[in-house]
Amino acid sequence: MSNSITNKFLPFLPVIVCCLLLACDGPNTVSKFTDNFNERSGAWITVQLEDSTRHRIITDPLNPENRCLKLSQHPKDFFAGAKRSEYVFRPDARSGRVVRYSFKFMFPEEFFKTRKEKDWVIIQQWHDEPPTGTVWSEYQENTKPPMALLIGLKTDGAPTIEFKYGLKSNSYDQDLTVMYPERLRAGEWYTFANEILWSDLEGVGYAKPKLNDVYFVQNDVNSENKVTGQNMYNSVANYYKMGLYGNKKSQDTIYFFLDEFKYETLENR
Repeated sequence: MSNSITNKFLPFLPVIVCCLLLACDGPNTVSKFTDNFNERSGAWITVQLEDSTRHRIITDPLNPENRCLKLSQHPKDFFAGAKRSEYVFRPDARSGRVVRYSFKFMFPEEFFKTRKEKDWVIIQQWHDEPPTGTVWSEYQENTKPPMALLIGLKTDGAPTIEFKYGLKSNSYDQDLTVMYPERLRAGEWYTFANEILWSDLEGVGYAKPKLNDVYFVQNDVNSENKVTGQNMYNSVANYYKMGLYGNKKSQDTIYFFLDEFKYETLENR
């Protein structure tokens, strides 16, 4: 999934990152960033939204005293050759870094309609970059994002919640899927949290994803609730995307709500 945002915005990214990541929180925290979506924040790169109507700060449907982000995707919302409405964030996620982050999300009742075909929509992902000195037009690896939270759209019931991890490209075939034990429910806030050790070395990286404090990886599979393995294609840091990517088979408008995004980068391990 090549992405023209890299070339257009690369000169400005160091400034954006420096402005975002100034605060420190204890000896192990290198940088952190929080967005409660009470107002529009300049921290996110929003070029992958069709226009300003796709993202609005609104009153929380469940709490009139709270505000949250409503993010929409329309049938013709294509950017860089794919159907998407996404926020982009570029933290310090180089190899050897440990990062922790969390956010809340909720889908409305309209999202749970009967579908004629199976489909999927990714609501957050970490996306790779080409190696240093290489541009997307020259990079022929056909890489898939090394990490993603995916909603599986079904024809026979409520959507599934799936965590995707690992490398998948012309050179790698290491990706796997971990299923959340429950199906997605409408009109309910979920809290997704994750800890990642980034690594471009074979067998070194990991992630510890959980939803509403329930780990995707159970203790009988891994005693530390980790999914493990290399999670970087090269030494260039992955970047973060949150929103709606996919829903390719339906010509409908979908939306969901986001709140309380929290992120921190820790010292190298």
